[in-house]
Amino acid sequence: MKQMTHQEFQRLLWESAFRTATPLSNMFELTPLCNLDCRMCYVHLQDPSVRERMLKGEQWISIFDEAIRCGMISAILTGGEAMTHPDFWKLYDYLFDQGISLSVKTNGILLTKEAVDRFVQYPPSTIDVSIYGCDRTSYQTITGHDCFELVDRNLHYAKECGLPIRLMITPTGLLEPWIDSVLAYAKSFDGKTIVNTQLLDPQPDTGRDRRDYDLSPETILDIRRRANALFQSDQLSYEEEGNGDSASDWKAAKEGLRCAAGRSQFAVTWDGMMVPCITFPRELIACSVLEHGVKGAWEKIHEAVVNYVIPEKCNTCAFQEQCNYCPSSHGQYAIRNACNPSVCAFQQGLIVEYQNQKRK
Repeated sequence: MKQMTHQEFQRLLWESAFRTATPLSNMFELTPLCNLDCRMCYVHLQDPSVRERMLKGEQWISIFDEAIRCGMISAILTGGEAMTHPDFWKLYDYLFDQGISLSVKTNGILLTKEAVDRFVQYPPSTIDVSIYGCDRTSYQTITGHDCFELVDRNLHYAKECGLPIRLMITPTGLLEPWIDSVLAYAKSFDGKTIVNTQLLDPQPDTGRDRRDYDLSPETILDIRRRANALFQSDQLSYEEEGNGDSASDWKAAKEGLRCAAGRSQFAVTWDGMMVPCITFPRELIACSVLEHGVKGAWEKIHEAVVNYVIPEKCNTCAFQEQCNYCPSSHGQYAIRNACNPSVCAFQQGLIVEYQNQKRK
């Protein structure tokens, strides 16, 4: 019997899920509320009525059960700040007991000694901690809270206890003055760091405007090069969720959107709407889980993704074979079935950089 590596098995698993429309790994946005107030957050809401409108623990458990019956084997819990949901531990324990591989996204504020000890006893596959600075001043400027020392202390304890911590960095115009120091701070943890290379349009109800903190494609590419040089690529990855590879690598998607979103994974928002991925514009594709159930909503989401018509500009673009059109990245432009020129410039820059590296 031929043996295969874990990586080979994972690839075959994801290829199969992609072809059979099996939602293996899904994201659940437990709440849009947060204990920080980051000036660039795309989802954080402050309306007090949200607390009453967001899904309760039993509703989430019902959704989890349906998702498992549809084939789910791993889940990501996110927010807002996922750990502020009043039933967070009830939901985490439930999924853990069902044998689901779990990832948690957090800002580290609630990664207390008690929480770390609990995670040690019931370990997740990853804990992604977003870091917003390198000292008290940067944290105060970006998050509105003087919490750097608390986050730093929590991170060190979690690492000492052996938890699978990944640090997440999102370069913005707000963070730019400290970006090299933030990268150096992440480097000091000697673990995996993820540098997000694109910003997202904020949800309409947040009242935020991406133009207030966006960076030019050239600046983001320059930050990427500096980060790559610092981490020497072995501990650094970009925008990685661990949820399968691009469908273009498999030559599997003949039409529609080509990534895993809506083909082998979905997301459910705090108010019960299923979308292909958590940042996907609701105006384009969304379906109520409360109304249609997980299976019914998934069928509608998958059909919409497979039949999605990408902008005409993409069909004549010289980079069409290397670039997958992403409605989440193009935001409001995608709602008009168009391309955001800034996003295109950035993606083209990434492709050229990658091709140049391969020639060396």
